[in-house]
Amino acid sequence: MWHLLSFLISCTPEKPPPSFNPDDSTWNSTDGAIRVSNYDLEGERILSILTRQEPNSLSMLQFHNTNLDSGDAIVISQDRSAKKLSYLSLKDNPIENTGVQYIAQAPFVKSLVELNLDNTGISSKALEHLLRNPDFAPKKLIIRNNSFHSSVLHELVKNKKIDTIDLSNCKLTQGGTSLFLAQTHARIVKLNQNDIGIPLKISPHIEELYLYQTRLTDDQIKAFAKIEAKGLKHLYLGRLFIEYQTLAHMTHASWFPHLEVLALNPRKQSQEEKDSFSNAYGSHRWLNLNDPPLDQDEKEKIVDQP
Repeated sequence: MWHLLSFLISCTPEKPPPSFNPDDSTWNSTDGAIRVSNYDLEGERILSILTRQEPNSLSMLQFHNTNLDSGDAIVISQDRSAKKLSYLSLKDNPIENTGVQYIAQAPFVKSLVELNLDNTGISSKALEHLLRNPDFAPKKLIIRNNSFHSSVLHELVKNKKIDTIDLSNCKLTQGGTSLFLAQTHARIVKLNQNDIGIPLKISPHIEELYLYQTRLTDDQIKAFAKIEAKGLKHLYLGRLFIEYQTLAHMTHASWFPHLEVLALNPRKQSQEEKDSFSNAYGSHRWLNLNDPPLDQDEKEKIVDQP
């Protein structure tokens, strides 16, 4: 992935970044990508960087924790260099609802393949406005660590273009998640750290389902084992307080023989019970994880730390 990136600035309080100079050649993108993390770019800084670029020259912008607000989101959405963006990530920036509303009107909304709005302070109203734009059809949408009403899920299930959706830690209710699991067209669904409702059947489009730290009960897991999930290939159920005996119910599920990956880390299970399950039902389905798998950007963040 590194060959796609023009640069990475990463700083810590012990090693502050150099003084900002808009004329520094560092800010010249040579391959259509700009990636900056942990560096203050608000106001005139982001404007000066973008105005240095050629029209329609940028395909990727990744600004993580760069202190951008709604005004800076307006600058990005209107800049001539970013009209054909395919990747935009504004993780950990408080752009809030106003910022998302301007992104929804940006020329690049038609060309976006991936949008990351992780922890950006947006609400249901702004996201619904974005989702109702018929030109908005990314393959991957990351909106975790925000707070949404179930109305957002009603809009999401209407979108048949989104392949991967990350709704982790969005304060979703059982009613909303149950509807979404039954009706979504997404192939990869992440609902970690939400309240999960068990529908009558899982959408046949779902191949990978992440349900880490969802407070699923033993009764809910047993109910899950009884429902239809024709497309399910990967199921991640780590860090749940469920009994070993409950796992046996899953082995009778109609979808169990088709699983390629079953990730389990039940808190109540002893090592002996884990080994017993693994030996009985195939170690190729057993992944004993202490933590959820990291997304690519999270892996890189760890690697980049001095």
